[in-house]
Amino acid sequence: MAYADYDFYVGDFLGTAIALADFARLAARASALIDRMTFGRTAAVMALEGEVGADTATIAKVKKATCAVAEEMQAQEQSGGLVTSERIGNVSVTYANSRSENGRLAEAAKTYLWDSDLLYRGFLSDEVSGGDEA
Repeated sequence: MAYADYDFYVGDFLGTAIALADFARLAARASALIDRMTFGRTAAVMALEGEVGADTATIAKVKKATCAVAEEMQAQEQSGGLVTSERIGNVSVTYANSRSENGRLAEAAKTYLWDSDLLYRGFLSDEVSGGDEA
């Protein structure tokens, strides 16, 4: 499930780089990356969208992060790889490895999620059980 739809992308995120035909695929892949980065916490937040008491600020951040990551994914697809160096005489081109490409995807997401609890690597208070009870 993608965390943002095309209406949000063009209306709220004000995106123009991704065509309607490509958005669903890219947004689904971006959402999967965000799930991995947030240790699966995002799905629970997004499931409450539209409910009373939902964290609308965090939901908006997740949607914007989804759009930003989708745009970065498209840019990487269109470029055929990120060029890290290029020499004209005797033609030499060096492309970035997948680690640096993944780093750019993560940075796109962090732009919007940096101040949320979603990226916290430890356990949040509501994620820790009281222990084993007999």
